[in-house]
Amino acid sequence: MTNRKILEDLDYWTAFDKRLVELMNLTKGAQMLDVGACLIAAAKKIGSTGHVIGIDLYENCITEVNSNIEKNKLINASVEIMDARNLTYKDNTFGYITSGFIGFGDVFDFANNKCRKENDKLEHIYCVLKPIGKVGISK
Repeated sequence: MTNRKILEDLDYWTAFDKRLVELMNLTKGAQMLDVGACLIAAAKKIGSTGHVIGIDLYENCITEVNSNIEKNKLINASVEIMDARNLTYKDNTFGYITSGFIGFGDVFDFANNKCRKENDKLEHIYCVLKPIGKVGISK
């Protein structure tokens, strides 16, 4: 098998989200926010008594995640368009938060072709985390 074929067969995104979820040590019944990449693996891990909400800035990503939720027959997951800097959830809502593969969309304003003055997203994310909650982040 060639290296190219190995790379084509490797499902990098699935492997990544499963590993981050594994490192989080999620508990059954947890309430979790996913700011990219881990929703499906997390929903499977926390079981039907928990719930994972995923957020993304882009409609095409929301459509894809909703399709994956349906494909995996998950009743404990949902996704919505939202910016992590403008979360609509109450403070101290989530026991777990994952944030992976956020990319340049969060630190670079493509519409105005300039970097944001500061990347304050983590401040907003931490507000909705419970005091004894856990965050898993990758870039």
